[in-house]
Amino acid sequence: MPLQRNAILEIKAVRRISRSQHGAAVVEFSLTLSLFVLIVFGIIEFSTLMMNVSRANEVTRELARIAIVNDPLCDIFAGGCAGGTSSMVCPGGAPVQLTLAEAGTDCAADPNSTGCRMLTRARAHMPNIEASQIEVTYACSVTGALARPQVIPLITVGLINVTHGLIFPDLLAITDDEVQIPAFETSRTGEALFTIKPL
Repeated sequence: MPLQRNAILEIKAVRRISRSQHGAAVVEFSLTLSLFVLIVFGIIEFSTLMMNVSRANEVTRELARIAIVNDPLCDIFAGGCAGGTSSMVCPGGAPVQLTLAEAGTDCAADPNSTGCRMLTRARAHMPNIEASQIEVTYACSVTGALARPQVIPLITVGLINVTHGLIFPDLLAITDDEVQIPAFETSRTGEALFTIKPL
């Protein structure tokens, strides 16, 4: 009988230990699950941020291409740019720099203007971008034929003050709900369709 009683006591002790381990397993599972969920949401957040950074980079390339194949945003050679921007004098002159907002981009008035084409294309990739966030710089370049009446400009298109809205800022314990995307610039030499006529 004492042997049977010891066996019963051992079985009860094993059950008590397994119950306490069951509680520990639940605690361990909840800690592991919360850590896993945090990592998954962090990966999603970082992926969307990198996607928007890549979009911003691609937008500058496309806008630079639009800028070089179309007329300048303003008359860069005669000083006809808004905001008191002086004209571009080459060689050695200061570049003409302005945003699409400063250039007076109005798609309702002139949907075929260079500024409107640039803004429409930028919004195809980044719907929340504003005209004040797209900056265009026209500078002197050393390319082109000497007989050309005007120099071929070096055109730089950049994005400024562009932010990425976070999806899960509270879950990831981030105080700001937006992250500043680095400023991107793309420079290209303008196209020259000027040809020298033989004598």
